[in-house]
Amino acid sequence: MENFLEYIDQSVLSLQQEEKELIAGDRKDEANFVRIRSNVYGIAKAYYGAVQKAAPEEFKDEYTRRITKLLGTWQDAYDKAKAHEDVEKTVVEEVKLQTLKEILKQFAEVV
Repeated sequence: MENFLEYIDQSVLSLQQEEKELIAGDRKDEANFVRIRSNVYGIAKAYYGAVQKAAPEEFKDEYTRRITKLLGTWQDAYDKAKAHEDVEKTVVEEVKLQTLKEILKQFAEVV
């Protein structure tokens, strides 16, 4: 499980560096999407800590359940944004969904 936390921490550091480079290159829109990805990793790490405290004996199942529930919530937000033709919100939700799916995949491989 420590490998998973290392993965999250390394991903956040890498994304923060990428965001700084994009901002320095006057590419603020792209930097905002990288910041969103970084925030999703932060959320995943917070869930990790919460589940470790609340349900250590069934950690893997509970973490997967909570992240999957969050995926469902974000998928609903994506669907609504798309239905309302809100391009900006659709793209933001898509970035969040893709990032969370990557995290869930890595979690399944490591834990």
